[in-house]
Amino acid sequence: VLRLLRGPLGLLLGISVVGAFAQRVYLTMEPIVVAQAGGSEAIGAVSLSIYLGSQALGTLTGGFLSDRMHRNHLLAGLTLLAFPAHFLAVALPPGRLPAFAMAGAAGFLGMAMMPGILVKAQELLPEGAAVSSGIVMGLGWAVGSLGVLATGALGDWLGPREAAMVSMPALLIGTLLALHPSLREGPHRTRR
Repeated sequence: VLRLLRGPLGLLLGISVVGAFAQRVYLTMEPIVVAQAGGSEAIGAVSLSIYLGSQALGTLTGGFLSDRMHRNHLLAGLTLLAFPAHFLAVALPPGRLPAFAMAGAAGFLGMAMMPGILVKAQELLPEGAAVSSGIVMGLGWAVGSLGVLATGALGDWLGPREAAMVSMPALLIGTLLALHPSLREGPHRTRR
């Protein structure tokens, strides 16, 4: 696995990691942000439901677009747009329409990148499509989830909303990775 990550597959893993990180930060911190703002558990649940429900639409739309657009450009655009959506989803006062709208946009954009990441990974390693999928999904999501530990510690120091807001620019790393020249090349065959 380490050998495979030295090339373009490692860049895709990085995009997956920062996407998963932003998602996990929102899912972990938003209920705490709502509670500290005096909101009810119902408001927190609605926020998370909107976020998760829009992820289903994002996955379908991302799959449709990944079949019709240049995947690198799509991933760069989605990660770039996901940053302000995630930032505003936690920055706006919870329980109001703008916060719910941003939660929907953030969930949508966060998962819309996944089909492109998966297909691109499978193109890079056609003889190991299942392995490449496992790397960018399983490993990427696990590593991204570990980053929430740092956000939680930061939340104890700065506050949960501020810690989440400070964490969201990580999505811009995904934009830079998607624009990396080695991802512009065609499918690669990796020697075993």
